[in-house]
Amino acid sequence: MSSSPIIWKAKPEPGLRLSLANLVFSIIYVTFGSVIVYVLSRTGDSLILSGVFALMTTYLAIGRLYHDAHIRQRLLYCLTADSLTIYNDRSNSVIRVIPIGLLKDVRAESPDYTSSIELPSGAREIVQGLTDTMVTLVPSFHPRRLELVADASNVARLIRHTANKG
Repeated sequence: MSSSPIIWKAKPEPGLRLSLANLVFSIIYVTFGSVIVYVLSRTGDSLILSGVFALMTTYLAIGRLYHDAHIRQRLLYCLTADSLTIYNDRSNSVIRVIPIGLLKDVRAESPDYTSSIELPSGAREIVQGLTDTMVTLVPSFHPRRLELVADASNVARLIRHTANKG
């Protein structure tokens, strides 16, 4: 942890993150997987390969949402005067440290009470700009945003205020 005092810390809201994009991708995965499974089962060549595609389709359609929620429940966000740090709460390890100077333009994705806070482009480069789907498939989690933050608008305002002060 940073030697500066903690200004704000929080864990993301628990549970599944259901969105229109997740729904659309789930429908695409199920459609594509169903066609592959149907074609493989009609040829009768490989029931094992058909089963593998069925399992992959199930994971991509539904399992990735649970996997994302499982990863998110391990996260802890800490804001100090120097940086915003994302921790793995279970292993007490640092996932990412983002210098506070890169967070001057941080914004909440929506004005809702619980929302995600999108990191500005400079901070995204630090977290390697992975897409949500890539993050779900990669074991080490590198978020491009602070996900499902309670009172996101006020937290984004606090982060901007801290970044502009420092």
